[in-house]
Amino acid sequence: MLTTINKIISSVLTKITPSILKTNLLGFKQVMDIKEAKSILEVKGVSKEEIDRRYKEVLFINHPDRKGSPYLAAKINEARRVLEGMVEWYNT
Repeated sequence: MLTTINKIISSVLTKITPSILKTNLLGFKQVMDIKEAKSILEVKGVSKEEIDRRYKEVLFINHPDRKGSPYLAAKINEARRVLEGMVEWYNT
């Protein structure tokens, strides 16, 4: 997972285009959408159980207490909030 993130970051940084204005330097969108949230947590569906399971797995690997990035941990938390919001909206 970390290797994949590093590859994504390096590919983004080597291809500076006008689209960089819509993202930050790490390639994340300024406002996270569902597609990006699914990509971060590597989920296909949006069931609460799948979101919770993948959130725990991905955050465990990238947690700042385990020498992970605080920024990536924040993006993982944001991805969970976005997807959980979608689940709540869909279930109402």
